[in-house]
Amino acid sequence: MTTKRYIKIGSDPANDIQLTGPSIQPFHALILQNTSGQVYLSACVAQANILLNTNRLLHTEALFADDTLQIGETIIDLKSLISWPEQVQKIGKQALVDQNVTEPASKRGLSLQLILIYTAVALLLILMAFYV
Repeated sequence: MTTKRYIKIGSDPANDIQLTGPSIQPFHALILQNTSGQVYLSACVAQANILLNTNRLLHTEALFADDTLQIGETIIDLKSLISWPEQVQKIGKQALVDQNVTEPASKRGLSLQLILIYTAVALLLILMAFYV
């Protein structure tokens, strides 16, 4: 990807990659690249059958140069489709592993903050009830 930061995939002629087949939706999938160079894949409709590394795509996923993307019967070569920034290629799937390791700790911190906020609100309501 150069200036254009997205690629539309589907059976409609308005798509950047037009595929044919009984399971291909008119607007099937979208590949997006953010400003830092990370690439993401998203289904445009819930019925879209997309396999990413032989797993069905259920939500937006990060894409890497060595991933295998299959839409319908077509396997799409991601290395030739997108100009991958060097840092994305080097980081690769290790970034996702690191995110998964640190995610539970951040969720615990958020849960603790919510508990404190709810406790403070409940305390204020109780104090207001006695004030009236």
